Amino acid sequence: MLEHADDGATVTSVVRSMKAHFDSTIPQGRVGPWRLIRRPGHGGQGAVFEAARDDGGFEQRAAIK
Repeated sequence: MLEHADDGATVTSVVRSMKAHFDSTIPQGRVGPWRLIRRPGHGGQGAVFEAARDDGGFEQRAAIK
């Protein structure tokens, strides 16, 4: 959190900065063989993504946290 805080920062502004940083670090919509479809939830412990495996080996859907 301290990396996202500056003088006069509020908790809300720090959390928004952290969220923007997290959103910008999602790896091109992929995690290994999984294609990220959408982010149905997020909270204090992280985010949950709906994902589909699309490497040709299996047809699966999963939640990735």
